[in-house]
Amino acid sequence: MDFDLNLNANALQGLFGEMEKIQKACPNSISTERLILRREEILDCVSTQYSILLRETEQEIGNVVLIYDGEIWYKVYEPFRRNGYATEAVARVMEVVNTDIPFYLSIDSKNKASRKVAKKLGFSCKERMRCEGTVTMVFLKK
Repeated sequence: MDFDLNLNANALQGLFGEMEKIQKACPNSISTERLILRREEILDCVSTQYSILLRETEQEIGNVVLIYDGEIWYKVYEPFRRNGYATEAVARVMEVVNTDIPFYLSIDSKNKASRKVAKKLGFSCKERMRCEGTVTMVFLKK
């Protein structure tokens, strides 16, 4: 089997360049009126993670993760849900992280709260994927 090493090296270089775009665009700290988002050190090269902290107490209440391809993951811990923290944190991250990579969310179709967050943030469902009985909805920024 022959491999074109130049093509593979170029493809890898392009992939690492895409990964760096988001990481370089992410500041160490992001603030909102109620929250502080503190960048965490993680060992992978494909994501950037922020801990969501309450501004007043600096108590950690969740996290936001940006994947190099523009996917955003977020989680607010159970006692702090239904206060708009996820919407506030993700909105501010998207505002601050200035990149040409479009943002998207992958949400389990049963997760009504996350679907509401997506709608509030101006995302719309573009695709539904079924895997092992679960339907995942992919939301893109309008």
